[in-house]
Amino acid sequence: MTWSTTLPDETSPTPDSTATQAAATPDSPLRAAAAQKKTIGLKPAPKATGAPPAAPRKGISYADAGVDITSADRSKQRIKMLARKTFNRQVLSEIGGFGGLFALDLEKFPNPVLVSSRTA
Repeated sequence: MTWSTTLPDETSPTPDSTATQAAATPDSPLRAAAAQKKTIGLKPAPKATGAPPAAPRKGISYADAGVDITSADRSKQRIKMLARKTFNRQVLSEIGGFGGLFALDLEKFPNPVLVSSRTA
């Protein structure tokens, strides 16, 4: 059979219905052996026996992983206090949002470019 490797359109070839699969590639015995090997050793799924489902596993917490949320929150508050000391009249937003807002003096800067970003 002949198949198109592109999306079908008016100019794409269509499957050749007169071709037979008997004239397949010479490696078809290898393909058959590979397909047979894939099924060897596979076990069927166990049938439902009416047994109760396994107990849910307990998840790991941040504390279990060594993360101290309270300490992290205190650190963020200290950073906010330090950052606020750098604010001036043009700062329009608080710390912690998606992005910072800053009013630009367009007379002083005729072609301003301000890039502000926050990473997670």
